Amino acid sequence: MRKMVRMIRRDRPEFLKPLVKYLTTNLILTRYFIGLKNYQELQPGKVKFIYEKPVDLYYSCIKFYGKTGGSGLVKVEGFKKFAVVFSDVHVIGSSSMILLDDRYIYYEAQSQEREANIDFTDCAMQFSKGDHCIIEGNFTKTVYDEAITLCSNYGINYYHFLYEIISKFEALNALRPDSRIPLLVNEECLRIPQYRELLNFFNIDKREIIPLDKLQLYRVKKLYHFSWPNRIPPNYKKIREIKCTDNLFDIESLLFLRTGLLQLLKPANAGRRIFISRKNASGRRKYNEEKIIEHIKHRGFVTVYPEEYSIAEQVSIFNEAEWIIGASGAAFSNILFCKKGCRVICLTNFAVDLSIFSPLAAYAGAYLVYLFDENLPLENSSDLHSDFEISPSQLDLVLDNI
Repeated sequence: MRKMVRMIRRDRPEFLKPLVKYLTTNLILTRYFIGLKNYQELQPGKVKFIYEKPVDLYYSCIKFYGKTGGSGLVKVEGFKKFAVVFSDVHVIGSSSMILLDDRYIYYEAQSQEREANIDFTDCAMQFSKGDHCIIEGNFTKTVYDEAITLCSNYGINYYHFLYEIISKFEALNALRPDSRIPLLVNEECLRIPQYRELLNFFNIDKREIIPLDKLQLYRVKKLYHFSWPNRIPPNYKKIREIKCTDNLFDIESLLFLRTGLLQLLKPANAGRRIFISRKNASGRRKYNEEKIIEHIKHRGFVTVYPEEYSIAEQVSIFNEAEWIIGASGAAFSNILFCKKGCRVICLTNFAVDLSIFSPLAAYAGAYLVYLFDENLPLENSSDLHSDFEISPSQLDLVLDNI
């Protein structure tokens, strides 16, 4: 201990360097959340609606094997989708927030959701309580005259990239603002070939794509913002209070994505029965995958690693499949491209109605059932991404009975 103290005293300048660097390169800002209509009343010259229309959204409850539940698509009325133009604002790389001025910030998820269980998280947000938040960002001198923002906090995740970001092209390609206006996209997303493939496919006006570094602030004199067609909460506070109505989908958005990407179909030859592996995915939600693969091998299932395939190949693989098994994860975003009647078994840890794939299956006409770890206790403090174990004999029952 004495030696450590001497080192700190002797090398104090070296220990201070990271702190000095942080203080001189990062902004720590206090802001207040505000809705667009309220901000328009305060600053009518700063925000202009260029598109707004009512829209019905839909949800579908999860069907757990051996339990009652599940439903087709259920309509919820009273929502709107829109596009606005902001004057002289800042966007933040890999963040969903827009700095409106030196007092207010716009965060679409927070302005739309009022459910007590929704946790408003964002990489730039260090703290939030009520309408107040503290955010972090890096100094910048970059200024763009005009731009369209496609930035999002969870854009690195395929599910969020497809249903929050790419889905915006439905309205963008309908409105067709000047093709010289560039797209602002998270730099980390552009490192993924499949994401570039999606952007290139839907970017019909061949707009310039500008990468934004994570937590970097960029000033934009005229910023176009398109609302998220699908309402997907950023996070949850209590796992046991998650409801199927938390996630709502715009049918026009699903039609746009499905119709568009089915144009890419080509023979995939992966087999009619596929097992979706998470072996190369993140470390979250580990389970007895190898044991399950070995157990179902005699039934003719072929293991597929989605990250090894292009978007066109992934769409084709799911469209050709008659049976799909795998653990809950972003790859299940491709259920939207299944044929009617495809049977899907999603393996998961808890019997929680986190209904993010069921509406996609219901829209496509696929039959989706969840199988969960019955030996894993569910508490409000449980981790949504915790490890689990699936009983092979229980999986046999599902395969034999659906």
